[in-house]
Amino acid sequence: SREDGVMTSAPELHSYKTFIARSVNGIPVQGHRAVLTHAKDGSLRKVLVAWPALATTGHRLTSRLSLTQVKTRAATTLVREGARPGAAALSWRYLPQPAANGEVTLKLVAIARVPGKANADGTVEEPRIVEVDVDAE
Repeated sequence: SREDGVMTSAPELHSYKTFIARSVNGIPVQGHRAVLTHAKDGSLRKVLVAWPALATTGHRLTSRLSLTQVKTRAATTLVREGARPGAAALSWRYLPQPAANGEVTLKLVAIARVPGKANADGTVEEPRIVEVDVDAE
């Protein structure tokens, strides 16, 4: 292709990236992931890892709140954060809580997301994403 008098070549594959996200019982752990970069021949080029050890005790992985109670808290939190009214999608996430020894405990939270919206005047409202405390225990 040609842009501003400069010729460009066709795209060329240089390497592959593999993304690995940590989850526990199917629930993602925020910020824990590994990225592996390897060449076309399969040789490893680079590894970036954020995967601290999990503590053996002290996790808060469940909530006694009903789904209705979580939805009510989510709606209240979204209004407080200035989100427009609308249906929020709920998902779950574990937040890592660092301990002095470098291990982490996990705390369950709900994530409420209201999608963005294109307005008639050409402006766009950003999606709103908030963490909702679910009294994890």
